[in-house]
Amino acid sequence: MHLPSFLAVTGPKTDLWLVQFFGALVCVPGVVLLHAAWTGSILAAAIITGFASAIVLMIGDIFFVVRRIIPPIYLADAAVEFLLLIGWIFALGMR
Repeated sequence: MHLPSFLAVTGPKTDLWLVQFFGALVCVPGVVLLHAAWTGSILAAAIITGFASAIVLMIGDIFFVVRRIIPPIYLADAAVEFLLLIGWIFALGMR
């Protein structure tokens, strides 16, 4: 949402267009989940979208930190994604 703050935390980037494009793309599952929550229509597609997005983002963060392509601060995002996965598992168990 605020590129200078993001760069201050994660370090300088050469392809700012890619940062902005990825940020916009990651908003898509968020919009799907917000719509599902707002309308009360938690369909399988919304569950799969939330769960799969969290897995892909978590694995990507860990993979690229281990390969030293991105800084370790991204492990904080991986931790949040892990908590979201736990939340999804808990929510599915409650259904």
